[in-house]
Amino acid sequence: MKDKSAPEFDFDDWAGLFIENPQEFEARRQAALMIELSRYNAQQRESGKAILAAFEKRVAGSNAQERLEVAGQMMADSALQLQTELMLLKKVLEDAVESSTESEPEAS
Repeated sequence: MKDKSAPEFDFDDWAGLFIENPQEFEARRQAALMIELSRYNAQQRESGKAILAAFEKRVAGSNAQERLEVAGQMMADSALQLQTELMLLKKVLEDAVESSTESEPEAS
């Protein structure tokens, strides 16, 4: 399902801008990121800004291929963290269900 509130992304427009005017491309990229972050609550916005800052720090001076590799690795790290947290949550829930069924009185 497509989000109608977001404008259509025109790859050719962005690619052309990157080639013709890298400084304007970067300004537009930063503005687009801030617009997207503004759609979320304060906690999510701050988290997003922190992740972007960490990314920018890691890729400073990198070429496009290196930036892509860092972005991919950061996404993989995030997915692994989410998987770990979900496994911990599952264990806590299983333990809670087990202890609640053990403590229920038997019906006579």
